[in-house]
Amino acid sequence: MTKVALLGYRGFVGSALYEALNEAGHNVTGVSRDSFEEHKVGHYDILINSAMPSQRFWSLNNPVLDFQATAGLTADLIYAWQWDKFVQISTVSARCQLDHPYGLNKHSAETLVLDHSSSSLVIRLGNLFGRGLDKGPVFDVMNGNRLFVHGDSQYNFIDVQQAATLIVGKLDKTGIVEVGARDQISLRQIADHFQIDVEFGDRTESQHTENPDEDYPEASRVLEFVAKQREMR
Repeated sequence: MTKVALLGYRGFVGSALYEALNEAGHNVTGVSRDSFEEHKVGHYDILINSAMPSQRFWSLNNPVLDFQATAGLTADLIYAWQWDKFVQISTVSARCQLDHPYGLNKHSAETLVLDHSSSSLVIRLGNLFGRGLDKGPVFDVMNGNRLFVHGDSQYNFIDVQQAATLIVGKLDKTGIVEVGARDQISLRQIADHFQIDVEFGDRTESQHTENPDEDYPEASRVLEFVAKQREMR
């Protein structure tokens, strides 16, 4: 049984990943801020970092703090923890948004991971939706919030639980693997589909999945999620 330590197991991605790892039969230790020092002394077959900050607007206003919470945490895990394989849960923003502190800091952390060990794996996630969603472009469109990105911005939306299952199936990989939808859908398409009045910003973004597997979903699946959330209100 593979011994896995999962940083950030209470978060949006981490909780879905914790569930998927247990379902796959792994021996999973969930690590939080409170238990960080306690579990730091162990040795793990796989150490997964799913604890990096995910607030893009905050990172824009606090780029140094975001760097410390992203690359700084990653460095601590790489150098101070004992592991056989390191897995970094990152984002396609590390490739697509290098003009933004959020993407640039994620890219810096990725470089640290990949340069340190050839056995390491970086998972770049597409834009997420699903159980527990409380921020991000889909959340803002659903709630009619003002967005700082343009309505024509396109994303490779994928359900967080499906993404977690895909990640668990790729833990034997090395290098960079992207997990997201095999196509894109724009924020304006989502808003228009549900006739939601949204005030969009000026920044146009485009996130796609490089080399998607055949079993990756279509981005339009996000419409099913939004429809269910609206029915629950």
